[in-house]
Order: sequence, then C-alpha cells, then structure tokens
Amino acid sequence: MFGWEMVKLSTDEIGQKIATFKNVDTGEVIEKPFTAANINPKSAPHPELLDGGIADESGLVEIFISVCVPHAPTQAGKGCLPRGQGP
Repeated sequence: MFGWEMVKLSTDEIGQKIATFKNVDTGEVIEKPFTAANINPKSAPHPELLDGGIADESGLVEIFISVCVPHAPTQAGKGCLPRGQGP
C-alpha cells in the first residue's frame, strides 16, 4: 500500500494476524487482517548516488531510452527517435 507505513503487528482475540498502518500524509490509522505479507523496511538512497548527482533527493534515477526501429524512418529520415520522443 503506497503511502502507508506499517506501525504495528498484532493478533486479535481469535488469533488472526492484524497489521496497523498509518497514512504518511494524513496520519490516518487503519487496521487490516492478513495471512501472509511481503514487508519492505524503510530505505534511503545511497549517499554515493546523491553526492554524485545520479539520483534526486527521493533516490530516483532518471532513465533515458532511445528507440530505434529498423526500416521505419522518422520525419528526419532516420530509424531512431530523438531522446524524449520514444514510447
């Protein structure tokens, strides 16, 4: 659940597992029963990526893709689209 932080795991009176989540924007708290979970801990971008200017402050890295289609000329008469004009 994007935007929700798990703050507690517990069981109810019949032994069902309950996860408690807090919305990181609004502070709203909800409880959800579950049988299995894949949990990712909080993480931060590596300092090397930030210091090197590779990642932004959120840790994201911008990727540029060039698309080349053989025998499919573009307006410029070439089979490759300029950066930013691909799918």
